[in-house]
Amino acid sequence: MGPTVLTNPTRGGDSIVCLWEVQWPAPQGQASYNFLASIEHCLNKASLEKEEGSFIDIFGLDWSPDGNFLASCCGDSVVRVWSKLVGKLVYAEKVHRATVVQVRWSPDGQYLASGSLDTTICLINFKTKEIVRRYHDIGGEYRLGGLYYFTKPQRVGSVSTLTWFNDHSFIATTSDGVIRIYQNSSAAAFRIFRGHAPGELPSIQLNSNRKALISVSEDMTARIWNITPLKSIYNQEKQEMEPAEGSVGGQSGQDCLVVLKGHSSDVWEAAWCPSADGSSEKFVATYV
Repeated sequence: MGPTVLTNPTRGGDSIVCLWEVQWPAPQGQASYNFLASIEHCLNKASLEKEEGSFIDIFGLDWSPDGNFLASCCGDSVVRVWSKLVGKLVYAEKVHRATVVQVRWSPDGQYLASGSLDTTICLINFKTKEIVRRYHDIGGEYRLGGLYYFTKPQRVGSVSTLTWFNDHSFIATTSDGVIRIYQNSSAAAFRIFRGHAPGELPSIQLNSNRKALISVSEDMTARIWNITPLKSIYNQEKQEMEPAEGSVGGQSGQDCLVVLKGHSSDVWEAAWCPSADGSSEKFVATYV
């Protein structure tokens, strides 16, 4: 068996993503590596550092499912995609009006979803390089003197996390403590889950059969939600897909299966314990 080759990105507060090729095993017993490239972000660092609500840090990295493209985002409102095939940027567009904190590929690699402090999510068709949908109903927007400010008391609705449910829908959490499921075919939230207090939801995790979701929050709790069924029908009048009757729910926490209380500070992460027999997971771990 030949050496395993990984192209590993690293990100830092210097607004640079570095690409490394790592190979092992090596004759000396240690992995060897080659520096491949650096991707500079936030080219207007000086002006960004002066703006309230803007940051020069790189917040998100995500490899495409086929491993050929690396998406990244930072404080200059730009989503970038670097190609391993040609060794250069193939996409760099300012798709938001404030810091982009999340970028995620769909499982089939066709779409990129990006979430921002401007309280919007952009859906990008990577094959056509077009923004196919912009989701606005994820929270409030605040203006002052023509500029957008997102200090902590005001940043209600800014995106905390994004994760894809399948090729056609994704889950977003926002700093108002709300979880929403969106479909590619509609700008309206397909399902809404309320129950957490307003604040960041740093992590959400689907279980293996994708029927339950665990979320953690600054309110010192974790919650497990029932996310089935997910059914949609085509509305001829609106000419778009919409939730079928009985599949929305979650408006006042009725789909919350359990609230896990035991921490005395913000909860940052949760993980499902895999089940050896393939049945639904019965154990989760959380930490602060």
